[in-house]
Amino acid sequence: MTKSVKTKAKEQTIANAMPLVEEMIAGDAGARIGQVSVAREMVADSCDEEMTFLIGKANKSGEIDIVSVVPGYSKGAANWAKKQLALYLAVNQVAAEKKAKSVRKDDSITKAVKVAKKSSSATETVGELLAQ
Repeated sequence: MTKSVKTKAKEQTIANAMPLVEEMIAGDAGARIGQVSVAREMVADSCDEEMTFLIGKANKSGEIDIVSVVPGYSKGAANWAKKQLALYLAVNQVAAEKKAKSVRKDDSITKAVKVAKKSSSATETVGELLAQ
């Protein structure tokens, strides 16, 4: 079976972002977004694994009501969760890069306008103004 271009692109995106996911999972406690305490027996089968699954319900404001911990572990579910996180991180990284590029462009235009207003010579190019 041949994979579509879209499927190959998605797989590449996941592969590119997976180091970020692995870093998050292996990271220190400072990288976490929250912490809950549960009975030890609920995590007995997953505490030595790379992750523990929680069951919760989110609202549109980003608040999550945690209902329970899954008292088990599944490699398949872990792989799926990591891929979903990788896609999320990749999309947000692209959006952040576009925003940063737009900010740099706006800053360059603002700088060129300010320099042009101060400049007495009307013969300078935009490149020369930006170099000042």
